[in-house]
Amino acid sequence: MAESAASAIGRIFSDGPWVGFARGSDGYALAFGDPQGSVRLASAPSRAELRNDLLAIAISFFDEAFGDAPADLEATHAEIGEMLRWLVESEPDPASARLLHEAADAVDDGLPGEVVIARLAAAGGRETDAGAPAEPITRLTERYRRLL
Repeated sequence: MAESAASAIGRIFSDGPWVGFARGSDGYALAFGDPQGSVRLASAPSRAELRNDLLAIAISFFDEAFGDAPADLEATHAEIGEMLRWLVESEPDPASARLLHEAADAVDDGLPGEVVIARLAAAGGRETDAGAPAEPITRLTERYRRLL
């Protein structure tokens, strides 16, 4: 994947590495960056894993699960919406694509964070309490540790 500018959703550790995503010529990837400016893309072993990584990014963004992102890299609602629309377009299963489309619409419509999180969780095939972001946080933190 040819790398584009990365967008960060937050810092994994205070004043430490950040987590986010980057768009390349063939789609999106999970991205991690360090305070010195290096960016590493995490390859997913499957399309389903990439989808789950990106859904974890979106849920964590709306739940504000991580510390503040670097100001010059901070992801926007529009960038999250674009990422979700890419997931819709690349989803082979019509039922999953419909759920992803509903989540993307919620972002585009500016619905409250808890509504967006619920739709993202449904698109990921799981029910969740908007106040319990442990699963996405754990997933992204473990992906970072495996990348090291």
